[in-house]
Parts: sequence; C-alpha cells; structure tokens
Amino acid sequence: DREAKVRAMAERIRSEARGPLGNEAGNAALSGLTGVSKKGREEKDTQDLEAMLPIMENKVATAEDEAEKVSILAAPLAMEAVDELQELQLGAIRDTEMAVKAAMITV
Repeated sequence: DREAKVRAMAERIRSEARGPLGNEAGNAALSGLTGVSKKGREEKDTQDLEAMLPIMENKVATAEDEAEKVSILAAPLAMEAVDELQELQLGAIRDTEMAVKAAMITV
C-alpha cells in the first residue's frame, strides 16, 4: 500500500515536472535523451523518494514542534491587556520573538 502511494506520488511529481510536453511526449523525450527505460526510471525515483521520506518526516515533525512552542509562548498575548498582566505579556513578547527566531533557524 505504501509503495503504491509512493509510486503514485512520484508519477504525479514527474507529470508536473514535464509541464507542457504532456505525458506521452514527455516520456518519449525523456527516454530518447537518457536512454533509460520508464520502468528503470520509476524504480530509481521510488528508491530516491523512499530514501528521502524519513528525512522529510523528521523535518516536518521538527517544524510542527517549533510551531507548537511558539504557539504556547504566545498564549499570554491573546489575553486582554491589563496592568496586572503587562509584565507577563512583555516577557511573552520577548520569549515568542526568540522562539520564532529559533524556529526559523531550525526549519
């Protein structure tokens, strides 16, 4: 099931990359230029995509974690501004700005 999804995703990406050539003309042009069969290209693309998946999944998880940290640190900013909360909200602004900078570097 996963392999079928990977193959479908790889085919969709390839068809988008072909652009205006169209599927058949794009396949013929690619086969003529590279001398590699369609099946061989598909297998190589599938292997490349499967090799990249764990890395991409890790990066997405990291980005989600960083976004959640920023959201948590920014929560006091959603409260109504009153004198009693001014110091807390100023600290939340500083913390949120630092978390956003760290998230941008991480991502």
